[in-house]
Amino acid sequence: MAADERAVVRAAGAAARELRTVRDPNRHAHGDWNLGELGVHMLHVLDFELATVRGDQPPQIADFAALSRLTVDYVRAEPSRDPKDLADRIEARAAQYAAATEGRSAEAEFAWMGGTRLPLRTLHAHVISEMSVHSWDVAHAEGRSFVVPPDAALAALEDFVVPLVQAVGAAGSFGGPTAFVDQARGRDFRARYAVQVAGGSRRHFVFADGALHITDPQSGRPVDCRVWAEPSALLLVMWGRAGQWPAVARGRMRAWGRKPWLAMRLPSLLHTP
Repeated sequence: MAADERAVVRAAGAAARELRTVRDPNRHAHGDWNLGELGVHMLHVLDFELATVRGDQPPQIADFAALSRLTVDYVRAEPSRDPKDLADRIEARAAQYAAATEGRSAEAEFAWMGGTRLPLRTLHAHVISEMSVHSWDVAHAEGRSFVVPPDAALAALEDFVVPLVQAVGAAGSFGGPTAFVDQARGRDFRARYAVQVAGGSRRHFVFADGALHITDPQSGRPVDCRVWAEPSALLLVMWGRAGQWPAVARGRMRAWGRKPWLAMRLPSLLHTP
């Protein structure tokens, strides 16, 4: 199922519910952020994409370092760190976003950061991805489990990750095809992965000399490693929230092919902003 505004509202609602359970907003959440700051970041994602669909000029961001600075500056500028206040605002902003996008074509294109143009379904999926992964962060920081719904994870992978990598590669923004590759690990690496997400499409992830291209399967092109994964497991592995081995042990990921051991390298090759 393609991402839509109703899925955005559901994902934002889940994030708001997690934030309302936070006991200490100063507790560490992820990276350099505490829980209050993470709540601000989630609000920022909705603010940004609401401005996008309303036609505001996107920030002129040249690379992921500049994107990181923009994100940090937004969090610093927001005075509130109250999780309950942020939860209310996230739900309100999601409702505004849904009202602004209802009835619009999922393929309608919008100007995005770095000169990239993205379809509406990818903007939806960006919000869903951020809300879902950071809901996991909040729950984890609070000592609870959080299961990313499979449909939300599938939307994040199929409608955000894949089209974003393809659009950035085509536009040459953020460094083009090298943007999503860890250059220290992937500069001299070459391999073709066939990645099948349960419930989704099979894609080829082609790494060559520090660049990544995601394509539809190409007949006659040899595949080095085949990977199957449940969407929720793959999303958390790709975003560095979970390890591969527990997912493999639970049957949520598996690999085979000429060089199945290359599956272990896949997450470390990816650079996610």
